[in-house]
Amino acid sequence: MSLLSMAEEGVRTHQTVVVSNGRIMRIGPASQTPIPPGTTRIDGRGKVLMPGLGDAHAHLSTVGGGPALAGRALDLYPLFGVTTIRSMYTEPHHRPLLANAAGRVWPRVVVASPAFTGQSTPTPQAARDSVRKYKAEGFAFTKVLPGLSRPTFDTLAAESKALGMPLAGHVPAAVGLEQALQSGFVSIEHLDGLMEALLPPGTQAQPGFFGLGLIDRVDEGRLAEVVRQVKASGVVVVPTEMAMERYVSTDSGTALARRPEMRYVPMPLLQAWIGQKDNFARGVGVTAARAARYRALRRRFIRELHAAGVPIALGSDAFNLFDVPGASIVEELTAFVDAGMTPRAAIRSATVEVARLMNIPHVTGTVSVGAVADLVLLEGDPLLDLRQVAHPAGVMLNGRWLDRAEMDRRLRALEVPSTGH
Repeated sequence: MSLLSMAEEGVRTHQTVVVSNGRIMRIGPASQTPIPPGTTRIDGRGKVLMPGLGDAHAHLSTVGGGPALAGRALDLYPLFGVTTIRSMYTEPHHRPLLANAAGRVWPRVVVASPAFTGQSTPTPQAARDSVRKYKAEGFAFTKVLPGLSRPTFDTLAAESKALGMPLAGHVPAAVGLEQALQSGFVSIEHLDGLMEALLPPGTQAQPGFFGLGLIDRVDEGRLAEVVRQVKASGVVVVPTEMAMERYVSTDSGTALARRPEMRYVPMPLLQAWIGQKDNFARGVGVTAARAARYRALRRRFIRELHAAGVPIALGSDAFNLFDVPGASIVEELTAFVDAGMTPRAAIRSATVEVARLMNIPHVTGTVSVGAVADLVLLEGDPLLDLRQVAHPAGVMLNGRWLDRAEMDRRLRALEVPSTGH
């Protein structure tokens, strides 16, 4: 088989990878690599092996979704080649669910703290107390949502830094991008705050949906300086591009509900998405022209950030609006390439950069000796055709192998017939 290790440039041909006890033990030319007796052999001839994919912005469930929906997300991810996720939305049932994952083929999960919002965290003391509580409970990082006052945010940032909990999430309006970049964010999600930073000084405007309300008032001449500030901060950007574009698209909720991957979405959630999409379209008044300008500016940001060397990590924002865990990854990869990234750089965003963001580059993100055997076997070279990622020939998670037939069986079991597919 060929090997796209992401630990080096190019693709190596005629390779053998030996896995033992869930780890990669040996990599080498097929004609020269010894295979221990009794080893199970997987025929990869004509195929390409690459690292398991990562999703840096996942929601195991929606508000009130319950453990069944979270379990469904965890079941789905590996069936689309996703072996690692960063969970950005935490409900009380998530951690007990993950603690009892023995025997399940679920991705590796790093979990954010419960979100800090203006409602959940109205005062600096509330921020201080909550950070200490979440640190003691073992959460990996602090999730920031809109609405925090500047004093509360400053306390949150200082306490998080003191306890070694990096910030990740949104840029509160009272804080702004420049201050956020100086406050310990490890990642900024959705390109949040970047549109606002393009406003001419002194401009007063309501940003609306992630800067959509500013699209006719921004000064793109300021974009290079914004990119420079982001680069200097060292922050990772997680655009969740297709999630944002799905909101502002002119497609109706009913049309989006007909997409084939919606067969895995429970009907109550699918109906909620239809209403949410149509209500958003009516409330915001998105036109095709405004949607196109919004999309173009966001993609310009992605292109310029990448060109400047800003790390970009792929995040899907699933389970969110018409966003099915795992199934939307190839769309995000394609959006990155359309924005100006090479296919290799796009794949890096879903492998190496996700692992680095989650502080586990020694564990996953590359096909390397000593790394955990989180692997995806593809029918063809994704550097030539990204669509290969959408339908793997097989996936290995922590050394456990699922071939295409088993993946299809599991997907059929997850179909919800009442969706009409």
